[in-house]
Amino acid sequence: MAVVRLLSRTWPKQNLLFYHSRHIAPSTKPPSECNNVRTFEDVMNYYGIQKWGFVIYRGTYDDDVKWRQFIDFMALRTRHELEASGGAHLASKFDWNVQEDRSLEGATTSEIRERFKNWVAANAADEILPIGKSRGRDPLARSPYDVNARFNFCMYVDSASMNSVLRDREVYNSRYTMEHGGGYVILIERAWKIPSLEELDDEREDPWDEGEKELEGSKLYEVGWTKVRSCNAVPLIFFQLCNVGGWELIYLRPCMGIQEFT
Repeated sequence: MAVVRLLSRTWPKQNLLFYHSRHIAPSTKPPSECNNVRTFEDVMNYYGIQKWGFVIYRGTYDDDVKWRQFIDFMALRTRHELEASGGAHLASKFDWNVQEDRSLEGATTSEIRERFKNWVAANAADEILPIGKSRGRDPLARSPYDVNARFNFCMYVDSASMNSVLRDREVYNSRYTMEHGGGYVILIERAWKIPSLEELDDEREDPWDEGEKELEGSKLYEVGWTKVRSCNAVPLIFFQLCNVGGWELIYLRPCMGIQEFT
């Protein structure tokens, strides 16, 4: 499997100077929420987070040129979004970790989820400072593995989602005035699994049938993945997914459309 990493070199060096010169006071209490640049900085510093950004699984291999254009455009748009929100300095810890394996061509979300679980098990511990080397943590604080969306949600890009983002690229200008576009990416929840009978409404004749259109063999409303506007994926939705209940807030069954979440 080829792993492509796009670290802070994606951003011009001058955008990183502010980060290195800025002093951030230690936090003595766990941050209560994460919804913007300031609160995400608090989360990173309190929990010893060394990297952020979604792990991306490539699910289309027909056109390497298009894929490169997709990755470059996502990086450009993310840089613009960070700059617009006063967070350009966060680029030093931002990591597009792209997982490439041709056996993932046309993979199901369940297959991607299993790959992602393995990635988290192998890599998460190396991306968090040991407690003794970071801020003192409140016993009631959340686990650093739970608070970083990077370890709980991944991005999956198939042919349809890649092409939808590239259509946005055609009309995106240097002043990035396009607030929204039709492009989307797929987000997959790592912890999702088919619920047990005890967790379902057993009054229905078929507890696993909630009357939804069948999707990857499921008629449940919650299927563990959703489509989100690529323009909102980073940082807006990433920040939200660091919060307790963030997934429930942004989730929309894929058959129902693309989650706007602004």
